[in-house]
Amino acid sequence: ELQRISAGPINIDFGELFINSKETRYFNVSNDLHKFILVKFLDLKDLVIKPPSQVIPSASVGSFTLELTGHKQDVFTRLVTYTINDKHTFKIRIKAKVEPVRLLISPLDMEFRFSAEMTERTIDKILSITNNGNSKAQFDMELLQKASAFKMQGQKNMEIDKNETKEIKVSYTPT
Repeated sequence: ELQRISAGPINIDFGELFINSKETRYFNVSNDLHKFILVKFLDLKDLVIKPPSQVIPSASVGSFTLELTGHKQDVFTRLVTYTINDKHTFKIRIKAKVEPVRLLISPLDMEFRFSAEMTERTIDKILSITNNGNSKAQFDMELLQKASAFKMQGQKNMEIDKNETKEIKVSYTPT
């Protein structure tokens, strides 16, 4: 009878996700028997599976949502067990690489130079910060010299959404 039940994928790779982000994958069970089956996931720590169990009618497919949240930097590999009708046990392999959020800053160097034609007393440059991750990032920026000729807009408790670039104005006014 078990040959008429198919389930998969048996290897689920969440890929790279960032700390405090959540990724979703799906697991399906197809029931080609002439009776209902009960699929139940066991020991669900570190992983949220919705629903944790499901009755799948004959000639139907049951779908499970698997959610993984990266709580700390880790290479996550785990075998998750599920049963069919509380007597047939199977495993699926879950893996993910959890990384800290990395912000890209551009340009890495800024040169503030006055030309002979300039009449302004201040030069403004734009610093771009990009979050290529799958999670919102919070950060602070600070000038190394507190009482300097440089000013920077917004410095504390800044946020940047996933896949977003934030532009920050940096100004130089010589004293």
